[in-house]
Amino acid sequence: MANDSKLGATVLPGSAGRGRNDEQRAAVKPPGSEPGRGPRPVAFRWGLRLARTAVVVVAAVVCWAAFVRTTRTVPSRLAELTVTAPHMAGLAPHPVLAKALPTSGSTLASVRHSAVVDPGHTGIFEIEWQSSVATVQANAGLLVQLMPTASQTKVVLDQARKQYSASRSVNGDAYSLEGRFAVPGVAGAEGITYHVVPLSPSKTNPAGTANVVIFQVGTAAVIELVQSTKSTPGTPGAVALAQAEAAHLRAVPAGFSLSTTSRSVGWSILVLGGGVVVGTSAAVVPEGVVAWRGRRRERQRRRKTREAEFEGRGVARRHRVPSWQLQATQRRTQRRLWRR
Repeated sequence: MANDSKLGATVLPGSAGRGRNDEQRAAVKPPGSEPGRGPRPVAFRWGLRLARTAVVVVAAVVCWAAFVRTTRTVPSRLAELTVTAPHMAGLAPHPVLAKALPTSGSTLASVRHSAVVDPGHTGIFEIEWQSSVATVQANAGLLVQLMPTASQTKVVLDQARKQYSASRSVNGDAYSLEGRFAVPGVAGAEGITYHVVPLSPSKTNPAGTANVVIFQVGTAAVIELVQSTKSTPGTPGAVALAQAEAAHLRAVPAGFSLSTTSRSVGWSILVLGGGVVVGTSAAVVPEGVVAWRGRRRERQRRRKTREAEFEGRGVARRHRVPSWQLQATQRRTQRRLWRR
């Protein structure tokens, strides 16, 4: 064991590096003080934040558009395919009947099958007007059948032509075929005139005429019936109504569908609001985590620096020569000098 009289402390073998002076401690780099990347520019950091927020918000909007919706079929939308006025004299302007008919009651298997496969583009709608004069028995009506494709509509139209191509009986009334007429302005339209004899003719229920017009516009097949006990509205009225209905169907937007899409308010708020919250978190949380880790490393560095300083001071204190031993050593040294 070597005695250092200048420091007044004993330095143990192997402990030379433990009791460092200020210069030695200054020369040692504290842990965590290695040079690293400098801080990123403020504009770059804000750009990253906005980019992360934008990605999350866009993803939330896409999920909302793709999943937060309910599609249902609304048969009442078929009313958009028919005119609202009869366009002929002697009939009341407001319909007495306007409703969608169930496709399950159709006599055509193709219509029933299409209603199951594609209910958004399959439907049957009926509208009827009656005479505005009590002394005149007249009525007009339209039966519109919507199908998914024009070829399927043609099948329905051909079936209707077969039904009305000859004399027939409806509810006991005899419809005798009298002739046919053209319908200008409606491509492919076929007009048929019948003489109608009621089952029980009387003064209040006399014989009359009926005019049927069958035509197709796009994917809609139309069967029109105008019946009267007098010469009006007659064939001119049937032609006018057919022309008005054809023009109305041609004005219907392409891709018309009976399906409507609705969105739940609660789910919309949950998805969009959650997207905003998560997007904001994506902008703030990463920067906060980086800052927290930096503060933690700084605290660890300071703690290790303090521990290193305290370790050096502790070694000097533990191995310092007591004052009584130092005085005794000095007295022995003086005696030896005196004896010499």
